[in-house]
Amino acid sequence: MATIPLKEGDSEPFSLEVFEGYAVINWNVVSGTAKLGSDFNVTPPNGNGVIVNAGEKFDITFDIIDDTTAESLEDFTFNVQITYFDPDGQIINFLDQQYQITIQDNDG
Repeated sequence: MATIPLKEGDSEPFSLEVFEGYAVINWNVVSGTAKLGSDFNVTPPNGNGVIVNAGEKFDITFDIIDDTTAESLEDFTFNVQITYFDPDGQIINFLDQQYQITIQDNDG
């Protein structure tokens, strides 16, 4: 599992850009010690079967809430599956990845 470190107040996109054919993306977020809505927000929060066509870019944005409470390192998990298709609809690649997003406090 890859780790992506963020800090309170950060806004970070996970971007998918398709140059040829299309892609189908599925994702979800699982709260860990960091809780959705109080420590972070995700826009859009989850997706199933979202199609991204050639020439399009699609972002999933992680907004880390900047609070005034001193906290230890927190985390949540971002699961994403992307299936890439050529222009004829044949699968050319599949990505199934899990990321641990860590949130570093800035109030210490």
